[in-house]
Amino acid sequence: MIFFNYIRLIAGGLVFVFFSIPMFVLSFVKKDWIYPLSSIVGRTVLKVLGVRLCVEGSFPSGGPYIIMFNHSSFIDAFIFPAIVEGKYTGVTAKENFHIPVFSQILRRYNIIPIDRKNIKTAIRSLKKAEKYLNEGFHLGLLPEGSRSKNGSLRPFKKGGFHLAVHSQKSILPIGINGAFEYKAKLSYKLRPGKVVVKIGNPIPIKKDETIEGLLGKTYEAIQKLR
Repeated sequence: MIFFNYIRLIAGGLVFVFFSIPMFVLSFVKKDWIYPLSSIVGRTVLKVLGVRLCVEGSFPSGGPYIIMFNHSSFIDAFIFPAIVEGKYTGVTAKENFHIPVFSQILRRYNIIPIDRKNIKTAIRSLKKAEKYLNEGFHLGLLPEGSRSKNGSLRPFKKGGFHLAVHSQKSILPIGINGAFEYKAKLSYKLRPGKVVVKIGNPIPIKKDETIEGLLGKTYEAIQKLR
């Protein structure tokens, strides 16, 4: 079983690299191509990894949205492009920009590095994120900050909610179910099977919205979708 797990991981990695290289080249010709192509790549990699993706609900028109979802497995990185419609960017830990090749792909998607341990640089990152929102990009954001170690929903960080209130951009809550069971953060085992993604209703930002109130509403929405 462990042998087949390694085979799946290697095959998934090869598929990702195989598609990423031409996507990276094509992005210099017509950058908008990378978004629909990324959806195909995400779904293909998930299939190779033994994940049966099931999406409940439709991605809403309009936006752009600040897309928030629970984070419990590395496969979330492939689920996100598989379900989002339109152009998008995101926020990720600055450490991911130290990974060869992968860091170049992040830059082509305008992904924003963030150092949560440094408040000043984190604020600059969120200001950059607001700039992309104002240009019509959806923004993917992990309100927990990092992967859950036990599958439960961790407390949310406030940064994304400050961004939502300041930019007046609606939050789109999404619940991912089954990703933790497929591959937990502290486990070496893969458990192929179905992963259900539930897309919730956008949460509009009121003019008198408080950070705590918005955080609470979003936490409750994602908890119900899980």
